[in-house]
Amino acid sequence: MCRGRGDGIHIGVRIEVIVELRPDGDPRVAAGWFEERGLEVLPLVVGLLVAGEEDVVRAAFDADPGGRLPVPEALRGHARSVALVDPKRLLG
Repeated sequence: MCRGRGDGIHIGVRIEVIVELRPDGDPRVAAGWFEERGLEVLPLVVGLLVAGEEDVVRAAFDADPGGRLPVPEALRGHARSVALVDPKRLLG
């Protein structure tokens, strides 16, 4: 996402995370939890794709998105695992 600032344009680091849901997990509960924290959520066959700026992801998961992300305590009854999506890189 680009944000205008007095010194020019700042391009934030966007993080994408796949949240695998438990068979009995409620995707609406999990999606709502992430959306309340300012993250975008898209449904997947296995669960949810959660995306947002790095600082928002860090705050939601209470962890550094550069490492392994835990399943948030509030979602342990709904989510089985969390996996970072490797960022695409442009080759020069």
